[in-house]
Parts: sequence; structure tokens; C-alpha cells
Amino acid sequence: SDDESTDSSSDSSGDESEDEDAGFKSSHKARKKAAAKRREEEEISRREAALADGTADENPETAADFERLVASNPNSSEVWIKFMAFHLSLADIDSARNVANRAFDRIEFRQEGEKLNVWTALLTLELKYGTDKSLQETIDRASQHNNPKQVYLRVCEMLDKA
Repeated sequence: SDDESTDSSSDSSGDESEDEDAGFKSSHKARKKAAAKRREEEEISRREAALADGTADENPETAADFERLVASNPNSSEVWIKFMAFHLSLADIDSARNVANRAFDRIEFRQEGEKLNVWTALLTLELKYGTDKSLQETIDRASQHNNPKQVYLRVCEMLDKA
């Protein structure tokens, strides 16, 4: 009977150590969760400060940042091309194409150089990620909207570099 009591006492002490482990694990999870929440709040705070002091426009990090930038600078091919590059960095080629097509609609018709820059970026995208057919279609479209000689010269430069 003494053996039984020692067994039960050893069982209860075993249970206590398991409870301590579980308590340690749950408090560890809680600390991890709190740290993640703190990091998220710090990131939000940093983004809010950047929006407040205007530096978010210098280093756009989200699609919303880029949307704000293109709204304030609709004729800037540089902003549109950076927006395209942002989508490419996310491996979202269709969205990058859509941004280029939006740029053609938004950039004033007098800003031929700016539009040609976006066409060049789109041609580069098609050369790298598109098919022969999509590249040819883009060359044809670009030639309809720009001086065809300029378009073909840019394509030749790209092919020469490739």
C-alpha cells in the first residue's frame, strides 16, 4: 500500500510538471502574440507618421501609396513605371499591364514623351514576361499611339541588350 501512495504522489508531481510546461508554453505563446501585435502597431504608427509628414510619397510601399501618388501626379511616367515595378515585384504581371493601360488613359495627350516612357516599360515587360504574340501586339499598339520609328528604335535597343 506504501508503493501505491508513492506512485500516486509521483503521478501528481508529474502532473504538476506537465502543468508547468503547459503554463510555460501558453505564456510563451502569449508573449509571442503580444510581441507580434506590438510590431504590427509600430508598423502602423510608422506608416501613419509617414503619411502625416509626406514621406510616404517618397517611398511608396503599398498599392494605396501608389494610387495616391498617381492621383497627385497623373502625367508622371516615373510614378506609373514605379507602380508597374511594384506589381512586378509581387509577380503580378497582369496588374502591371493594367497600370500601364491606366497610365495611357490618364497621361495628357500632349505628354507624348511621358506616354512613350510607359510604352517602353510595357514593351520591356512583354519582352521579359510575355509571349511573342503579346510582344508583337504591344509593339503594334505602341506604334499606333506613338511615332512608329521611335517605338521600333526602343524595341531594337531592348533586343540588343537582351
